[in-house]
Amino acid sequence: MLLVSAKALRFPQLLAPSSFVAMSKPSDYSPILNGVIWSQIVLACTFVALCVYTRQYIVRALGWDDVVMVVNLVRIGCMAS
Repeated sequence: MLLVSAKALRFPQLLAPSSFVAMSKPSDYSPILNGVIWSQIVLACTFVALCVYTRQYIVRALGWDDVVMVVNLVRIGCMAS
């Protein structure tokens, strides 16, 4: 079953295959890779911060594994920049 929006029903030219633009292969992937890497680092920082917060303020037991996570995250962040 094909779902078509109400706007497409009022304007049938929106459904025409000629309106689709073929994307070409980029010549340089560095901006894409840079965006992916930094978004993963931001996501990792968020989860490590939540983990450290939970261990420090809720469990009240910060262990060596938490320190290793923070050190590795800082190291990876320095390598990415």
